[in-house]
Amino acid sequence: MAKPDKRKGMPPVPINLDRYLTPAQVSGLDRALKFGWSVKFVRRPTIVLEYEDGSVLGVLEEDGTLNRNHSIRERQAAND
Repeated sequence: MAKPDKRKGMPPVPINLDRYLTPAQVSGLDRALKFGWSVKFVRRPTIVLEYEDGSVLGVLEEDGTLNRNHSIRERQAAND
């Protein structure tokens, strides 16, 4: 059974992402992007990044560090 979408019509990554980031997170995100990471989704205030091959998720912490030891679980898509 699929879980209901909690975004309420909001995109997984907001267009105005910088609005949700601390200055340290902006710096950390810039660094992560250079090393093959991308923003997977945002669950305010949590910013989740994914490594380029899709094998690893990380949480961008308020201090700009990338936490790969997190408790985030990715739910299955409704059609999986």
